[in-house]
Amino acid sequence: MTAKSSSQIDEPARGRLVFRGGCCSRCSGELEWTQWAGTLQCSTCRTGTIPGPGVAIRVRCCVPFCERTRGDRKNEPPLGPGTEWICGEHWQRVPRRLKLIRSRLKRRSTGPGWTDTDKLISARAWLRCKRAAIEAAAGL
Repeated sequence: MTAKSSSQIDEPARGRLVFRGGCCSRCSGELEWTQWAGTLQCSTCRTGTIPGPGVAIRVRCCVPFCERTRGDRKNEPPLGPGTEWICGEHWQRVPRRLKLIRSRLKRRSTGPGWTDTDKLISARAWLRCKRAAIEAAAGL
């Protein structure tokens, strides 16, 4: 698949982003953005693809039905496939204790001695934050 520029992206009335003229190589269905950064999916057969360089990547909030997005930021590494993000409104609803645990792990990750176990603990802390944000948005 060739990379499309942001001028070749359409937003139909249904509210999903699709490539103008882009089609699936398997079934000729139209390609649409998924919630994961830089990942497209066929609307018919649900086959996933990743566009090449030059495509503006935007990430949606992890909370279902939240329409907020973000792009690359100046002092952060570029977004890639599989990147997850929680918008500011939903991040406020995550309990302070979970945020402190995650920020402590994030600070420790830049230092020496970062092991696979530490990476697993950090991933679990992120999943707990994500779950708390989704539950708070649902009113649970």
